[in-house]
This record gives sequence, structure tokens and C-alpha cells, in this order.
Amino acid sequence: MAAFNATQLATWGAHAGEVPFPVINGIPCQITETERQTTPYQIITEYPDETIYGDAFRLAHTTQMRTVLHTIQLLRAGMLG
Repeated sequence: MAAFNATQLATWGAHAGEVPFPVINGIPCQITETERQTTPYQIITEYPDETIYGDAFRLAHTTQMRTVLHTIQLLRAGMLG
């Protein structure tokens, strides 16, 4: 995943310049606060899963699944909120 992100960030940089949000451990992150949501947290994982197949799709699915499972662990441990 780190190599994939590095490639994507290099492509972004070549076309759009510097990434306008923090990159934490090689993962671009955007954290915003809003009062429009009815839930305390909303996690959005951006991935072009509508246009990929095979190994790339499995990587996308696994990445998104691990994000959700890790978030649940953090919530249960009282580390979020």
C-alpha cells in the first residue's frame, strides 16, 4: 500500500503540485469538522474501486476493510471520542 500511495502522490505532484492536505505515514489525510453529520465520526476512504479489477480490486477491498476494522478497535478501546 505504501508503494501504491507513493506512486499516486508522485502522479498528483506531477499534475497538480503539492498535496493540499497532510500526508501521515504515506497516507493522504483530510480531517474536517462539521455539525451537519448525525454521527460523531465519518471515515471516507477514497479508492477508484469502480474502475479496477483483479489484484488491484482486492487491494482496495482489503484496505477499506482494514480501515473499518481498525476504527472499530479504536472505538472499543476508548481511543476515539
